[in-house]
Amino acid sequence: MNDEFEIVTHKNLPGLQVFFVDLRYREPHAHSDLECCLLLEGRAEIKAQGQSLPLEPDDFALLRPCLPHEIRAVGESALFLTIQVQPGLCRNACPAEGLDFAFRSGRQCLPEEEMQAVRSRALDLARAYWEREDGFAFRCMAQLNWLLYSLTRYIPRENGARTGRQEVRDQRVRRLLHYLETHCQQKLLLSELAEREGLTVSYLSHFFKENLHVTFQEYLAGLRCEKARQLLLNPGYTLLDVSVESGFSDVKYLNRAFAARYGCTPREYRRQGMDGDWTGPAPGRRAAQTCFTQRQSLELLNRLTGGNAGAWQEGAYMNLK
Repeated sequence: MNDEFEIVTHKNLPGLQVFFVDLRYREPHAHSDLECCLLLEGRAEIKAQGQSLPLEPDDFALLRPCLPHEIRAVGESALFLTIQVQPGLCRNACPAEGLDFAFRSGRQCLPEEEMQAVRSRALDLARAYWEREDGFAFRCMAQLNWLLYSLTRYIPRENGARTGRQEVRDQRVRRLLHYLETHCQQKLLLSELAEREGLTVSYLSHFFKENLHVTFQEYLAGLRCEKARQLLLNPGYTLLDVSVESGFSDVKYLNRAFAARYGCTPREYRRQGMDGDWTGPAPGRRAAQTCFTQRQSLELLNRLTGGNAGAWQEGAYMNLK
């Protein structure tokens, strides 16, 4: 089964993405962020490394960067609070390898009182992230740092369990993704990237396909499309401005790549008034999920916590629906 490499964007706070998603199925995919999936309603199953991890409400799964994984609801649907952290956000506290947590659920590793604390902190992080009040970034980082501290205490890392070859591969993936994400607006050639890594073009092309499950050009086009999608939310940008700022050579190429990824042209996307919380899959992808907007997220938080992120109300999401 092929895995899709997901491109994660960080809009509210650089390096951090927090969202609620009502999910039925998410096909095998991977991304460069550390991901924590807290199950709020329903039951779910996450598959990775040939293992299946069942989740019940209030449990969570921790997924290290670049780990291909598949998520499916057991039943009609499952409601998740998802927190995605870019490794660079933690660079001063620990190296990227320090985020290589083993594929475990919270209940496999944490005592019950710690599980309750993780849930409360995660909900408060989500509230701060979506309310966006003055100083919200400090509140988000305070809760995130506590969560990472707790996870580091209880969940083992995979560093010692992986071979030297796997370590080299993961380090190369991180370098490649970081370089592409920070230079995608410029003209980029696979040959230049291969030279930076001391590899042949043929080897690097195969490396991309084998490890990211997309070609170099597909991944680069995806980065540029995500950049263009964000710029389209600013009415002050013309389509030419969006094309230039996102790294496309001309508007025609932008139109073609954008339509292939999102199923509509940039002009149609802007006219339909899609907001920045839209993260739906491109047509034809085997995924079934709905990500909540800011308004929906705050309504859900109020239902779940009664206005207090430390509280919990059973079945709140079902009432919202």
